[in-house]
Amino acid sequence: MSSPRFIRIGHLTLAKTWKEFERRDMTIHDLVAAVGIHPVTAGEWCRALNKQRCIHIVGWQKDSRGRDVTAVYRFGEGFDRPKSRMTPAQRQAAYKERQRALKA
Repeated sequence: MSSPRFIRIGHLTLAKTWKEFERRDMTIHDLVAAVGIHPVTAGEWCRALNKQRCIHIVGWQKDSRGRDVTAVYRFGEGFDRPKSRMTPAQRQAAYKERQRALKA
């Protein structure tokens, strides 16, 4: 069994992060831009805060194909919003619609 991984972050960066989360909902990319930390560190930091119930997922940003890929976090305790999933029938219908649009 591996030992727990510790995330080292300065007290000033922690204060900036907390202030940003109290002001607005944020993605990892927003946190990187606002605080100036590395994206991997921001991701680990958000997962750790989420696990401790300090922040929760309120939504998901979609990619160009319509998949939920980027979590949007909000300050405070709450329930995490799950990713949306397409059934196989929905996926097939969307594929057929794209094929019809290409032929037209």
